[in-house]
Amino acid sequence: MRRTTIGAGVLAAFAICNLTPAQAQAPIHHQVRKIVKVQVKMTPKQYAFGIIRRKGWGLSGYKCLINIGESESHWNPKAKNPHSTAYGIGQLLIETSSDPAEQVRNFIRYLEYRYPSANPACTGWRFHLAHGWY
Repeated sequence: MRRTTIGAGVLAAFAICNLTPAQAQAPIHHQVRKIVKVQVKMTPKQYAFGIIRRKGWGLSGYKCLINIGESESHWNPKAKNPHSTAYGIGQLLIETSSDPAEQVRNFIRYLEYRYPSANPACTGWRFHLAHGWY
């Protein structure tokens, strides 16, 4: 079985099913291939790193995002604010998802909406340092 990494954390396992050596050397369209996708678990921080990297915010953007997440929820997807409806990793007032990956995506989308700049995470972190919220 040969494994190839596809995207962030998804592996595709390609297995040639029940073929003789002669069949395995036949043109690919004559072979039967089975594709199996396996989800590789990663932490919300690891997932966020992949998104930040693709957006080009760099290591500084990742560090700023980590700081906001630590300050708001300690990266706990079940964190609840006792004084408001804020919930999840980003402590968003509108957060309804219990899925950590969706929370990370919503957190990053919020930063992009609220702080349109080259690096919304760091702009948000600077605001957070000055005001205690973002």
